Amino acid sequence: MISAWLSRRQARFARLPPLALISRFLERATFVGSDDPNDRVAEVAARAAISDARDKHERYIERLAVLTSIIGALAIAWRAISMGDLIGVPNLVITVAIGAYYGFSLLRPQTRSTRMKRWTRVTIEVSSATMVTVVNAMYSAEFGVTSSAHYTYFLAIAISSLRLDPLISLYAGALAITSHLTMYLYLRYGIGLPDTLPFHPALFSFRLSVMGLSALVGALLARTLREKTMKVATQTLEGERVRAAFGSYVDERVVQRVLSGSLSTGPERRSITVVFVDIRSFTSFSESRDPVEVFGSLHIALDAFSIEIQKQGGIVNKFLGDGLLALFGAPEPQADHQRRAVRAAIDIAAEAKRLSERGDFPGLNIGIGIHSGEAMVGNLGGARREYTAIGDVVNVASRVEAMNKELGTSILITKPVLDALGPDAEVRTFPSVTVRGRKEPLTLYELQRIPATREQPVPPEAPVGRIRVV
Repeated sequence: MISAWLSRRQARFARLPPLALISRFLERATFVGSDDPNDRVAEVAARAAISDARDKHERYIERLAVLTSIIGALAIAWRAISMGDLIGVPNLVITVAIGAYYGFSLLRPQTRSTRMKRWTRVTIEVSSATMVTVVNAMYSAEFGVTSSAHYTYFLAIAISSLRLDPLISLYAGALAITSHLTMYLYLRYGIGLPDTLPFHPALFSFRLSVMGLSALVGALLARTLREKTMKVATQTLEGERVRAAFGSYVDERVVQRVLSGSLSTGPERRSITVVFVDIRSFTSFSESRDPVEVFGSLHIALDAFSIEIQKQGGIVNKFLGDGLLALFGAPEPQADHQRRAVRAAIDIAAEAKRLSERGDFPGLNIGIGIHSGEAMVGNLGGARREYTAIGDVVNVASRVEAMNKELGTSILITKPVLDALGPDAEVRTFPSVTVRGRKEPLTLYELQRIPATREQPVPPEAPVGRIRVV
C-alpha cells in the first residue's frame, strides 16, 4: 500500500513542467533492438531482465555488506581492546546488527527485489554511517566529524547504483548529505565549537559536494546499467526471433548482420533460387519400423541435408515432414545463387547415398526440384514472424520436385537455372511437360554433373544449427 502511494506521488511529481526533464532521466525506459518501439513482448522481456539483474545485484550487495561488517567489526574490536576505551562498543553493536541482517537475508532463499525492499535497504545502508558518526560525536565532537566513518557514505551511494534505479542513487546521496550536514551544524553551531581546520565550512562543504557528485555519478551509472540490461534483453529476443523467422539452420553471421541492420529482411522483390527436397517412399519405410527408429533416421537425414545447404550459403526455410524447403539468394544477396543451389543439391544426393550405405537410413532415396525466378521475400507476421518467399517460383519448384516420381530422376532443374549454370553443366533434357497448377509447359532437365568453380567459396567451418530431438 505504501509502495503504491509512493508510485502515485512520484507520478504526480514527475508531471510538473520544471521537473519533466529530470523525470525522463530517472524513469524513462529505452528499448533497443526491437523493430517496433511499442512492442509489448520486448518491453516485458526487458523489464524481466531488469528484475532478474536487480535480484542478482541484491545478492552481491548482501555479500558485500556481510564482508564489510566483518572487517568493520574486527577493526572496531581491535581498536577498543588496544586503546582500552568504550567508544567502540556501540559501534560494534551497530556493525554486528547490520551484518546479521544481511547475513540472515543471504542464508534465506532468494526473494524478489521489490521497490520497498530496495528503498528500505538503501536507507539502512546510509543510516548506518550516520549512526556510527553520531556515536563517535557523542564521545568527541572532533572525532565525530573527522573519523573515517563518513567514508561509509560513499560506499552506500556506490552500492545504490547496483539497484538500477537512478532515483534511489539520488535519494542515497540526499540522505547522506542531509544527515552529515545536520550533525555538522549541530556540532559547529549548536555546541559552539571553534573554527578550527576539521570544522572549517569550506572543508566540510567540499566533502558534501563530493557526496552530491557521487550521487549524480551513481544515478547516471544506474541508468546506464539499466538501459544496457534492457538492450541486451531486447537484442536477445530479437536474435531469437530472427533465428525462428529463418528456420533452424542459418549462419550466425547472417543473424548478426540482420541484427546490426546491415542486412534487410524485406519485404522486397528479389531474384532467388528455391530448392525442394523430398524423401521418397517414406511412408512405406515408416510402416515396418518403430517410430523411434523412424524419427532418428529422419533426424539424421534432414540434419545432414541442412548442413550441405548451409555450406553453400543457403537457408532452410521450412521442414516439410519428410522434406524441406531451402532458399538461395535471400536474405543475403548472392550473384551465383543458382550455382550454389545446384551444388548443394549434388552434395545432398551424395550424402543420401552415404547415409543409405552406412545403414543410418536404409534405402534412402530422394527427389530434388530447383527453380529460379523473382519472388517477394521478407518477414511475415508480428511477434511470431517468419522469413519466407512468396511467388510463382516457389510453387513451380514444388511441382518440379514432384515430377521426379514420374520421370524416375533425382535432381530436376528448370531452364532459368540451366541458363545461369552455363554450358559446363551436364544435363538430360526431357520433353516439355505441363505441371499441376500451371498453364504454360515447362522444359525440365535432369542434372547429372556440374564442375566445381573457384567463384563459389564455401564458408569455412560455418556454425550450424541442429534439429532438436525430444
